[in-house]
Amino acid sequence: MAAQRVSRRSFLSVAAAASGALLIGIEVTSPARAAETTPATSLTVFLRIARDNTVTFIHPASEMGQGVLSSLTQLVAEELRLEWTAVRVEQGGNDARLGNPAFGGTQLTAGSRSIRGYYLPLRRAGAEARERLVAAAAARWSVAPGDCVADRGTVTGPGSRSATYGELAEAAATITYAGSPTLVADGDLRLIGKPLTRPDLRSKTDGSAVFGIDVRLPELLYAGVQQAPKVGQSVTGWTSPPAGMKAVAVPGGVAVIGGPTTWHVLRAARDLRVTWQDGPGTASADTTRLRAQAAALLAGDGPMHVVETGQGARPAVDAAARRVTATYDVPFLAHHTLEPMNATALVRNGPDGRPASVELWAPTQAQTGAANAAARAAGIPASAVTVHTTLLGGGMGRRAANDFVSQAVTAALAVPGRPVKLVWSREEDFTHDIYRPMATARLEGGIDAAGRLTGIVARLVSPSIRKPSPTPDATDPGFDGFAFEGLEHLPYQVPQRIEWVRQPVHVPVGTWRSVGFSHNTFFVETFLDEVAVATRQNPCDLREALLAGKPRHLAVLRALRARSGWDTPPPAGRARGLAFVEGFGSIVGEVVEVSGTVSSPKVHRVTVVYDCGRVINPDTVAAQFQGAVVQGLAVALSGGMPFSAGAPTRRNFNTYKVPRLADTPPLIDVHPSDVANSAAPGGVGEPGLPCAAPALVNALYALTGTRQRSLPLS
Repeated sequence: MAAQRVSRRSFLSVAAAASGALLIGIEVTSPARAAETTPATSLTVFLRIARDNTVTFIHPASEMGQGVLSSLTQLVAEELRLEWTAVRVEQGGNDARLGNPAFGGTQLTAGSRSIRGYYLPLRRAGAEARERLVAAAAARWSVAPGDCVADRGTVTGPGSRSATYGELAEAAATITYAGSPTLVADGDLRLIGKPLTRPDLRSKTDGSAVFGIDVRLPELLYAGVQQAPKVGQSVTGWTSPPAGMKAVAVPGGVAVIGGPTTWHVLRAARDLRVTWQDGPGTASADTTRLRAQAAALLAGDGPMHVVETGQGARPAVDAAARRVTATYDVPFLAHHTLEPMNATALVRNGPDGRPASVELWAPTQAQTGAANAAARAAGIPASAVTVHTTLLGGGMGRRAANDFVSQAVTAALAVPGRPVKLVWSREEDFTHDIYRPMATARLEGGIDAAGRLTGIVARLVSPSIRKPSPTPDATDPGFDGFAFEGLEHLPYQVPQRIEWVRQPVHVPVGTWRSVGFSHNTFFVETFLDEVAVATRQNPCDLREALLAGKPRHLAVLRALRARSGWDTPPPAGRARGLAFVEGFGSIVGEVVEVSGTVSSPKVHRVTVVYDCGRVINPDTVAAQFQGAVVQGLAVALSGGMPFSAGAPTRRNFNTYKVPRLADTPPLIDVHPSDVANSAAPGGVGEPGLPCAAPALVNALYALTGTRQRSLPLS
């Protein structure tokens, strides 16, 4: 399969029939945008079939290493009955017609919702295209559509008649289509469920892939930025940059524009002498102070939100024969994407000398958000912004925010008519992240006389992602579903009460891979291990009892038990730990096998079993789980961003440790559940991460007898 580079919105046109191309999709809300050269219609999903039989899929989601460029394309190609190598992929830009139904039509790649959101719309789009092509062929030959077959780019009919998709596209585009298309039957699937080669593999291997940081345009200007060294500071002045460069204020700092390379402007921005003024919360951004604040909120009785599953968790715990109680905490986390934040912006002024349009090249997860951010920065409507989505060198939620877009556009306003590529240094990237929130939790479990768990009560203190204002509200802390992820509606058959207290902080917080699950699963699964120890139960037996009546969950747990060798003794000097989670539409269990000490563990093997419903590309699924395990272990071992007197203290990879190849497990063994199913697809990018930390901590307890309730371990 050939992967095309980003075009200058070459797919936007409404002259479908005149150009001999068939364009199919599922309409959502917006009208068609203005035409340029190549056809399209007011559809969220674009499929272009040209006269030369070239089939191009306009890809609606952002590719950041998760393999969605392959998986979504497989859906369309399957329904068109095409060979895998016969489809070209073109990355879509900002257009509401490409919006993800799972986000209400917003263009956003996040939350493991790409396959879940686009699965049926894309299959139906491909199926409708196939049926239109068949109808066009039947009309041409004056035969019944049922006598024609579309396969491998050609429609065949009675009497050895045949026509390529390209030859039929113009006629197919004029057919009035009514009804719902028939999808390819499960038994006839050729591409869905197969480990097909990713379309971006070659370009990422030979270096031709274009990420945001690779964008090159005529008359390009480079820009670096210096941002506030402490949280909440604002600019009060700066010195002159080197000759030939220009310094301008941008949101959060000062940008330096000019210079022959990115390196020159990064160095000039770093060396610029900027004066800063503290904000009201600068001093409060301090890890020691924030931990003390969290402890006070945990012990207090202030405003909170409560979610309960089942009846009477609190009375059940209070009335229990005995109680297990434990308190856990985790730090802020940086995203540390391999590609630092960057964007290229071109502002064009109108005849009145004011900004009239913005063209943006950005590695963004949120095209809708990027267009809106650019529009606000330039003072123009979002409809006057064109976003070209490049490949992303990692996202994990960081690129769902568009602060770097606002800065690039603001810088470009100073040099209208010239594209400006603004790049953050690695130090700026680490110290101006939108961090995964810190969190503290106390879990209580009631144990009856027979050793059964009768209820779980969890009290969580954390900042809010949805309402990050540092000012607490005396009556309503503001409900935040992200805070409850991984704590509410646990799959275990036991009454649960979750209390959440918002911690007001000035540190910017946002989504991070698996969001609330990334820490709440650590709390829950470590706690269940403590319950198992307290009641002298096998941790796997405890979970099986709590999952009674849930066959898909039990199938995953039992397969994990067998695949990991849970019931056989580990090699000498090693121990195993278990964790389990349901989230993002998937069910996942992991077992970690470890040796060493709490402060210096060695992970030898990780076994993963998953049930994510229908699998589109099993290689992509395995890769996502393997990567998630490595990142989850990194969080447990060394992840964390401390703050001191308002400033983040880790500025680069020399102090913010991530696993090197030698640190990763020699074996990460990934398996689907033993019970095959064709349930709706679940997510795979996020649910593999949450179990790694608790499984490691539980294994270390089994090995050493020391319980670790705070992360990181070192």
